[in-house]
Amino acid sequence: MNHKVHMQYDIVAVTASAHDGNLPENTIDGNLSTRWSANGSGQYITFDLGSAKTVNQVKAAWYNGDSRTSGFSISLGSDPASLTEVYSGTSSGQTNALESYSFTATTARYIRITGFGNSSNTWNSITEVAIFHAGEEGDGNEEAPGTAQIPSDLMSNCNQWKITYPDGSEDKTLCGEANNEYWFVNEDKNAMVFRAPIRSNNGTTPNSSYVRSELRERKEDGSADIYWTTTGTHVVYVKQAITQLPIVKDHLVATQIHGDKSAGIDDAMVMRLEGNHLFASFNGGKLRSDLTIKTNYNLGTVHEVIFEVINGKHYLYYSEDGKLAEAYANGSAAAYLIKDGGNDYVMDLNYDQSYFKIGNYTQSNSEKEGSYTGDPNNYGEVVVYDYFVSHQHHHHHH
Repeated sequence: MNHKVHMQYDIVAVTASAHDGNLPENTIDGNLSTRWSANGSGQYITFDLGSAKTVNQVKAAWYNGDSRTSGFSISLGSDPASLTEVYSGTSSGQTNALESYSFTATTARYIRITGFGNSSNTWNSITEVAIFHAGEEGDGNEEAPGTAQIPSDLMSNCNQWKITYPDGSEDKTLCGEANNEYWFVNEDKNAMVFRAPIRSNNGTTPNSSYVRSELRERKEDGSADIYWTTTGTHVVYVKQAITQLPIVKDHLVATQIHGDKSAGIDDAMVMRLEGNHLFASFNGGKLRSDLTIKTNYNLGTVHEVIFEVINGKHYLYYSEDGKLAEAYANGSAAAYLIKDGGNDYVMDLNYDQSYFKIGNYTQSNSEKEGSYTGDPNNYGEVVVYDYFVSHQHHHHHH
């Protein structure tokens, strides 16, 4: 499952038995509109990881993958002249996005996909490939299974939040809300999944052209939206994994502080993923420059993040070791600060009309996704395992 992804490997070289001018390296350029193509059953493409790695999953995206199926096999090993077949199958014919093919974990440097033509003709055409060791039981990179049946089972106070769905609708009564396609409990029953598909009939929220499945903070009794000022101490903590990005515009925001839009604050501080680049953004660069958290975030990596505002000073904490919440509670989280230069804080700015948001704000829509709109694999997704918010000495604005 997505949140158990342990490692995506860098592919250092790619070769093929043949090509028609659509080169093999097009399968590792991050672009679904380029491809490798070779005509004839048995043509193959070989990926070199540079050294031996433990591999148990290959993802491939197929040219015209939503309108035809392609037959193929996967073989691997340490010597390109004698590879062992580990998988044989057919693509789904349902999607142009990456599809996952899993097999028993094997140590290999070279991974080969051999094509046997497609349901329309004898061509083999692949647009993208990625190679993984996906986490297995006991590899230490997964959360203990839970017992939740519906999302509010995982909320300490289900009155304190409302949700906006990708169709633009809003729900202010989340206690007891059944699972739906945009907000549901994962298979392990220990997390809330926030999914935002890109469809032609997506509604969008006011002030945004993009889709979201996202919680917005309310007063503790649920009587109204909450607004606080940056005076005092305000904290949001989230343990989450970003598990899917849109196909064309692969950008997503997960965890936000919003402030007074009329004063030019708006999304004061957000965590944003673009491809593999995870960073903090401050109203799209208007309040200060972007701040990189990491350049190589791999989808499915569980992480913890804290946004802390203390009298206008904004602090950002990030961890992938699972120990941030405990360290923060013990007052020993300084090692997890994302710093900018000499300061522990990343921004010093006071504003009001503030509130936290948790979940998935996918930065795309049907216009951006074009012909990929409606593809069943074209969605943004965030899986949230745990969270909390706290406010000390906050003042409501009416």
